[in-house]
Amino acid sequence: MNMLRPEDRLKAIEAFKEDKLMISWGHDGVPPMNWAEKQGWPKPVRKGKIAFIKKMLENDENFSKALISSGIDVYISDYSNPKNINPDPTFWEELLGCLGLLVIIFIVWALFSYGCS
Repeated sequence: MNMLRPEDRLKAIEAFKEDKLMISWGHDGVPPMNWAEKQGWPKPVRKGKIAFIKKMLENDENFSKALISSGIDVYISDYSNPKNINPDPTFWEELLGCLGLLVIIFIVWALFSYGCS
């Protein structure tokens, strides 16, 4: 993967079109929501990540500002990622949490329905 610099915005646009743009969302993996809000940019969570990226790629100033002060790193991947720019691990954690809750509810229901008869 090639890390991009402020002068690489055109490369980033091409990578975005080819689904090869990858973003490291800060040192702790948390998107820079406070930074985005202060800039008046879309918050980079869920579907807002695409809006954030489009805002970042709008012009040289935005791209430079995002790379220098937001805490993100932008890369061009060697492989294409056809489904998503940067898979969101918190989505899977939330999904598994919901599925776990459904399993617990089902077990409790089964115990009360069949175990108490």
